[in-house]
Amino acid sequence: MGSRVLSRSFNVEKWDSGEEEEETTDTLIDTRDHEMDVDSYGGPEGLHENNESHHSGAEEEEEEEEDSSDTAMVPMADMLNAQYRSENAKLFDDENELRMVSTKPIKAGEQIWNTYGDLPNAELLRRYGHVDLLPLPKGGVGNPGDVVEIRGDIALSIILGKDSSLSEAFLRERIDWWLEEGGDDVFLLEADIELPALLVSFIRLLLLDEDEWKSAKTRSKPPKPKIDAQILDIIHELLEMRLKAYPTTLQEDESKLMGPLSKNEKHAIIVRMGEKRIINDSLVMIGDLRAQNRKNNKRKISHGGENPQKRSRK
Repeated sequence: MGSRVLSRSFNVEKWDSGEEEEETTDTLIDTRDHEMDVDSYGGPEGLHENNESHHSGAEEEEEEEEDSSDTAMVPMADMLNAQYRSENAKLFDDENELRMVSTKPIKAGEQIWNTYGDLPNAELLRRYGHVDLLPLPKGGVGNPGDVVEIRGDIALSIILGKDSSLSEAFLRERIDWWLEEGGDDVFLLEADIELPALLVSFIRLLLLDEDEWKSAKTRSKPPKPKIDAQILDIIHELLEMRLKAYPTTLQEDESKLMGPLSKNEKHAIIVRMGEKRIINDSLVMIGDLRAQNRKNNKRKISHGGENPQKRSRK
């Protein structure tokens, strides 16, 4: 799906025409010098344990909050470059003016950096038409804020493929409940390669036996994101499928990046390279965890314990 490249916009206090009764001095002090809201990327919203936040009252309150501000273009702020976690200036909404204020000492001739909210390269490219290239902790260059979106339907297809007694129609009630409770069907894998707790909880929900599912539904609580061998196997297969969705390998992209490319081609390759690095690092981490689990299981069996791989579904 295509997207128009956006210019930067800010949320500011609604303009007061002055027709209404003047505010008191105390009120003016409270409303001055607010830092302007910036674009942020939180990805799909997760499931909250306190489901009251999803009730209509909260939605109405959210709408009221949205109505309290206007969207404005700020040319001065748009003139400044931005880079991941490099900001040294921010835009502030004063009573009668907008002020760009330094937040750190800036030497003469030093770059002044605004912020776009530390977005991943995929979002930077989609919204603003550029990407960030910075040194990465494990070597190479890229955007430390990159993420990979993992679709829940891939996990569903893997689970259905592993258990012929299940059907999508059978699990649909659980998925609908997950979504109604505020969960999402897309999960974010970040550069810290921690397995997303919501993804683990979602997979465990699909794996529950009938009694466990009824209990979770009655309590309106999703399963805890406990990671075991079965979860690791499913997520490992899920990430391998996600990696195969790209038309090229990471090594092929690195080679292409050395050749003649248009600006758009270069940016697209940089985006998918960042995502592939996260997936590859996550696969290595999962591989290490699976190996450790196998060692632990062997120790349990040698001491007369039960092999968890042989436990059957209730």
